[in-house]
Amino acid sequence: MSSIGRRCGRGSTGASTSDRSVPSVRAAKRTFELLAKLGVSPERLELVVTEAIAGPLALPEVARALGRPPLVVIPRDAEGASRAMNSGTPIAGG
Repeated sequence: MSSIGRRCGRGSTGASTSDRSVPSVRAAKRTFELLAKLGVSPERLELVVTEAIAGPLALPEVARALGRPPLVVIPRDAEGASRAMNSGTPIAGG
């Protein structure tokens, strides 16, 4: 087991972020595969999907391609993001 695998195998959880585009899903799949080769347990990895960029894939297709459902989906909120950037405040949840 690699040193990364040993470190990440001790109760740590990792995440890969993807949008719903084909290139992003492929990149997330490669990330999960690389971490598995380094000895990181697949059960310790989570998927976060952002809808900041619209993609052609539906969420069930993304989950099927990556072998796991997303832990969370971050919705697109252009108006809220613009307001937060212009006011210098974080986007409020809820």
